Amino acid sequence: MKLWLAAVLLAAAPARAQTLPSALVWLPAEKFTDWSKVDDLLRRRADLKLTVALTPGLATPAAKDALKPWAAAGRVELAARIEGDPILPLVDADPAAPRPDDALERASESKREVERRLGAPTPGLVVGGGALDVSLVGPVANAGSVWTLVGPFSAEGSSLAAAGGTLFVPARAAPRGVLLSVDLTAPGAWVFDESADAGSAFLDALAALPSGARPDAGWTTVSAFAAALPGPRADAASVAAWPGWDGAPAAADPAAHPALRAYLGAAEAVIRYQNSGTANLKVLEDAAVLLRRAQDARFLRAPAPGAPAIAPELRARVLAVYRRLHRSAPDSLYATDASTSAIEGDQPTGVRAASGPDWLNFDNPAGSLALAPTAGASPEAWRLKSLRVEWDEQHVLFGLFVGQIDAVAPQPRPVFDVYIDLNHIVGAGSIRLLDGRGAFAAARDAWEYALTVVGTDARLWRASADGAPEELATLTATAVPATGEIRVSVPRDLLRGNPPRWGYLALSLAEDPRRPGLSPAAPLVGPDGSVLRGLLAPLEVQQTVFSRPGVPQRVPSARLDAAP
Repeated sequence: MKLWLAAVLLAAAPARAQTLPSALVWLPAEKFTDWSKVDDLLRRRADLKLTVALTPGLATPAAKDALKPWAAAGRVELAARIEGDPILPLVDADPAAPRPDDALERASESKREVERRLGAPTPGLVVGGGALDVSLVGPVANAGSVWTLVGPFSAEGSSLAAAGGTLFVPARAAPRGVLLSVDLTAPGAWVFDESADAGSAFLDALAALPSGARPDAGWTTVSAFAAALPGPRADAASVAAWPGWDGAPAAADPAAHPALRAYLGAAEAVIRYQNSGTANLKVLEDAAVLLRRAQDARFLRAPAPGAPAIAPELRARVLAVYRRLHRSAPDSLYATDASTSAIEGDQPTGVRAASGPDWLNFDNPAGSLALAPTAGASPEAWRLKSLRVEWDEQHVLFGLFVGQIDAVAPQPRPVFDVYIDLNHIVGAGSIRLLDGRGAFAAARDAWEYALTVVGTDARLWRASADGAPEELATLTATAVPATGEIRVSVPRDLLRGNPPRWGYLALSLAEDPRRPGLSPAAPLVGPDGSVLRGLLAPLEVQQTVFSRPGVPQRVPSARLDAAP
């Protein structure tokens, strides 16, 4: 007698072992298609009853033809599974990135979609691995299922737990691999989880089961099994721990689990974007959908010997989240194992930030764009590679690194702007850039100061309430052709504050040769309406901006607190 079964029997007194039926719960593999075999088994064994849990992807017309008649006859009970069978405590209950609404939405959507495709009710919900968390009890209960199958939780004096109108039914995982007759006839609720398998040892074992072999109290569905367990129902919110099918807690240390760490990093990025105050609803919705595609349980299983710690498919899905948010992804997502080749185009696309006690640096991603102002000219003089800021008590030193500095300045001359947001407060500062720039800042990135550079001439500007910026100082820019750096030192009495907390928006333009020497410099407008020549921004933002010349574009600031 298994220890778990003994506990259930004691909690469900006066039920006895021989009076408990056997509830077989089958989770077929995502690519299972042999539904005629299921139909044949049910025809051959008139005493067999099953609970079959399907993802929406498994609810095909063939599955409907095989299962719906048996469900109507009471021989099969249908349950829904979330696509990918995510382990909810790992992907939706982490304190740094809690997503209880995600659990509710995915469970509800799965139930509705399975019912729609099969044209039959699905009373049950089977959560990935049988694992749950106290913070997810309410959301899962609100998904609308009559029962939810979970691991063997402990509730004093009760064999079942309930929340709202949902029963939480404990079950154990059946042995994997070759199954014996006893595995198919033992009393209790047993889960045959073949979600990651290629074939079905469960169906093979049922087909080989001797005709006289059956449970003492027969086979039944999960609903009937729950009804056979008398006694009070515990409050599900009072259950202290929700283990998985194997009785072990569904827990993992992200520090020791690279795949989980990769997923949670993306989940935290979504939370930060959602709480930024400038989130675009469409971008947020798209990122949430992409994040769900990274929740599949198969990504969090221990990798096979020699396999990469982060599966290439998971890596691609997580990177897609950062790209949709226009955020930098951790460098670890771009590292490849010796046995794994990089995905085409799989390079960092966000601005990379780094800092020290008296400096900070922003690097544009590889492949950053630059537009030459005239046909046939090299765009390197306008290509922004990095922005570096250093400071002490007397000065703030700005260093712009560009693709190339020629001994003789090209014509038209390059113009560089750096806009400084001191506080990230909506409404403080200006979202309008200097005149003619063809772009604007996000409300949260409104700037208070701007630094412009044309040749050796540099000017410091301050935004004003009436919209016309005020010129504060004329400074000197120094070029270092060997390193491609342009340096400007600003006295501290002109620019006070804490540089690590500032936001920086950097761009390049070309001076209009018909209007030279203006302050601020008058930018050249190309025949196609283009104004911007280079931009410090994620690659996706650059591609959007430069693909729409003549249309004013919102451009983001780079700042340390935006780094993942």
